[in-house]
Amino acid sequence: MRVLQGAGGTPGRVLVVDALGNGDYTTIQAAINAAYGQGPTAVNPWLVLVAPGSYQESLTLYDYVHVAGLAPNRAAYINVSGASAILNGATCTLANLRIAGDASPIVEVNTGTLRLRHVTIENDDPGVDGLSVSGGVVEVLESEVQAGGSALALSAGMARVYDSILRRYHTIAGAASEPAVEVSNGTLHVVRSVVENASPDGPALQFAGAPVEAKLLQSIFRKASGTYAIDAALAVSAVIAACLVNGSIHPNVSGLVSYTEDATI
Repeated sequence: MRVLQGAGGTPGRVLVVDALGNGDYTTIQAAINAAYGQGPTAVNPWLVLVAPGSYQESLTLYDYVHVAGLAPNRAAYINVSGASAILNGATCTLANLRIAGDASPIVEVNTGTLRLRHVTIENDDPGVDGLSVSGGVVEVLESEVQAGGSALALSAGMARVYDSILRRYHTIAGAASEPAVEVSNGTLHVVRSVVENASPDGPALQFAGAPVEAKLLQSIFRKASGTYAIDAALAVSAVIAACLVNGSIHPNVSGLVSYTEDATI
């Protein structure tokens, strides 16, 4: 186990994962488990540093055990078949990772505060959601979520999206209509981001239920077809400011609503 001295004098605890055997562990989960066994805290967290390569794993996360690839251009690839790549929540950060899977959702957050920074979540199979939030908090920072189902499904908790791309796309004809982002409850903040439904049908954002709070600021909402870029099945109060849409916003959406409609975006 490697203990590195940080600039401020507080030890930084780091375990290295390399699928080729050049680190402390060859699997990410083994390193996460070892770090968690050391009793990490908010003041003394552990970092699992992952070398570039492909890792066929479904991960269980723990509080204050952060997982990161070496750099955005040297990201580790987590690709699991038959299960979600991540199906729990924790207060930690994932950074510089590519995450794929064929089970929906690819990543689920249900507790804790999970930060995704320079993370790509991807799968183009219809019906496979990219990121599902059913509790806790997720922060999507400078990341990209692309899915054949909804890129983000929010049913409880909070999703904060900053400087990111949430895109629904698929390559199979006849797939069911789904929004790129679906909100049935919870709190949604989208800031300086792009929400796009590139599939044949469905809005960029669908309010299937009433959110606790919705703030959409300085972002682009784009749909491939249909009337509404932002749709709502019931009355919704939201703050929409300095946004650009290529379709209408459903009249069920009220509150502070200020946007520019441009069909060419």
